[in-house]
Amino acid sequence: MTGQLPSDGQDQRKFRYKAAYYLLLDAELYRKTISGPLARCLSEIEVPRVLEEIHSGECGSHSGTRTLEQRILRHGYFWPTIRKDAEAYSKKCSQCQLFAPLQLQPAQHLRSITAPWPFAIWGMDLVGPFPQASGQRKFILVMIDYFSKWIEAKALAKTTSQIVKNFIWGEIACRFGIPLAIVTDNGPQFASLELEDFCKQLGTDLRLASVHHPRSNGQVEAANKLIVNLLKKKVTNLKGNWAEQLPSVLWALRTTPNSAMGKKLFKLSHGSEALIPVEFEVRSPRVVAAEGGSEEWRLENEGAQRLSLDYVEELRDLASIR
Repeated sequence: MTGQLPSDGQDQRKFRYKAAYYLLLDAELYRKTISGPLARCLSEIEVPRVLEEIHSGECGSHSGTRTLEQRILRHGYFWPTIRKDAEAYSKKCSQCQLFAPLQLQPAQHLRSITAPWPFAIWGMDLVGPFPQASGQRKFILVMIDYFSKWIEAKALAKTTSQIVKNFIWGEIACRFGIPLAIVTDNGPQFASLELEDFCKQLGTDLRLASVHHPRSNGQVEAANKLIVNLLKKKVTNLKGNWAEQLPSVLWALRTTPNSAMGKKLFKLSHGSEALIPVEFEVRSPRVVAAEGGSEEWRLENEGAQRLSLDYVEELRDLASIR
């Protein structure tokens, strides 16, 4: 860095062209992005920490190159070799290599169940048993919203109809509204008169998947695989504290771009990106703004954020088409 333009005319034109994508505010260099607010340009020292936290940290999902690159940009970070560094980091992650999913099932024609609005239709299933965790917990009850693909899950010691009722009421109905319908399999805790009566009282249609066509509940089965695969990467042999790691697994899945939706589940549901721990350690643009950036910076970034919020409804419409 010399603080001077290149002497060659062609190099000057290249420099001016590239400079148009950058902005210097409060002694910080930012990269203008096409799809969101400004991204802070990181120093060489800051890059490894951001890669580590977003890939395999508390909210990391051990994602591949493209998803990792998207997450870095959407949380407000930039450096010139993001793609190359993201690819190298993903390839050297031992947990990713050890527990990479193998696609052994032949492709089939699937008929998706469409939902009219977010949190209207949910899929429900049980996963387990796992090695016993604290509180004698051995199972995971999983529910997924068919519209947004938002996942809710809880570690359980028992799997009675009463426990399922409590989960539907406390974790689904009281937080997202009464479900229009719940799709599940014929497990005894689901195909019970107790749960059927409970759903009738709510006004929820309890739909049991056909024994001959169990893949009609395929969305929640796909969510099960995501949860189990990420638990394997976070907890060796699924022993010890797998139940304690479940919340961070859910957080990672909600803040990772979803291939079926094209966007992060958190942003589709809440209208903005979730704030993650590394944004406080390696300050992201919105953390800088909250700490008191310049008025010019604040107006620039708030304008981009408002525009992003305006597009939330469009994002949801596009997601429903997918």
